[in-house]
Amino acid sequence: LIKCLIFIDTFRSPDSVEVNSSTDRIYVATPYSDTVSVIDGTTNTVLSTISVLDPACGVGVNSSTNRIYVPTSNSDTVSVIDGTTNAVITTISVGWSRPCDVGVNPSTNRIYVTNLTGSFTNSVVNVIDGATDAVVSNIEVGSQPYRVCVNPTTNRIYVVNWSSSSVSVIDGTTNTVVSTIRSVSGPYGVGVNSSTNRIYVTDNGNNTVSVIEDSPPTVATSSASNVTSVSATLNGTVNANGQSTTVWFQYDTASGSYSNTSSTQTVTGTSDTTVSISISGLSSGTTYYYRIAAQNSVGTVYGSEMSFTTLSDTTAPTGSIIINSNATYTNSPTVTLSLSATDNLGVTGYYLSTSASTPSASDTGWTSVTSTNSYSSNVS
Repeated sequence: LIKCLIFIDTFRSPDSVEVNSSTDRIYVATPYSDTVSVIDGTTNTVLSTISVLDPACGVGVNSSTNRIYVPTSNSDTVSVIDGTTNAVITTISVGWSRPCDVGVNPSTNRIYVTNLTGSFTNSVVNVIDGATDAVVSNIEVGSQPYRVCVNPTTNRIYVVNWSSSSVSVIDGTTNTVVSTIRSVSGPYGVGVNSSTNRIYVTDNGNNTVSVIEDSPPTVATSSASNVTSVSATLNGTVNANGQSTTVWFQYDTASGSYSNTSSTQTVTGTSDTTVSISISGLSSGTTYYYRIAAQNSVGTVYGSEMSFTTLSDTTAPTGSIIINSNATYTNSPTVTLSLSATDNLGVTGYYLSTSASTPSASDTGWTSVTSTNSYSSNVS
């Protein structure tokens, strides 16, 4: 049974409410009275009424610092309240028109303020440093940003833009919009479940709630194929989870070390996609450790480590030399040698000498060629 326990009188038309679970204090912004009511969560009584500049449109709480942030749209400022003394300790000018809502990331001590603005252009979200009470960035979003919420776990900020019918997704590390979701009509409110990373947007236009999943890709490393003495194909699967995703492989000869990277592929969609990328320039008879990696606007993920061993070259190639197309004699001091050789793992060079001794691999004088199973060339 769910029921209302008590009614608490505040001032006219309370608008926004936030809770500090650390202090069990509830803060209610009442725009028509230009105040913030402070409620004791234990007694359900109003402990204090704090006057701010007009009107108090929203309220945000940093439970780590016990600071409360109240945007006041007519003065284009944000009032900062000390939760211990219930007093306004500073007022921050945001420099834009009609700040109306605020979101707080207690992990980074960053405060995000939406500005409706008088026009439908240059709509921004202010980023305030809670340590200095200064605006450190202005992020351009959609038209008439109204409500904002923060996922402290992923450091992502979600802003509903009323006029452009969109949701802007902001990366809190770079202060940039990494994605714009336009699948909503008339967005009004927004909330996030930090555990599931799902975002809920109220939709006045359709009388619905849109559920948005903002997830990094998922990956799995698969067995390598087409392994030779000098090359291999690395395989894996990727689910882009609806976002454009860049995929590559990392590899090295030591487990847990990945100093080499393959070329990249781009994957989209919401289902598992097989990715295969070839690598070359490997050493024969060597074990390589590798894993798949994928990155989208949410983050970077890595698959589990797997390994393969390149083929060992234990058999010398077979070959022949033809002098001057098998001519019986020549009057010229210059001859043409027609070289040919085959090897199942690849011919990588040749050595010319008038000596009958077989050269070793470490001798100087070898001419390198691109590895091939069948090699032929004319040398004069």
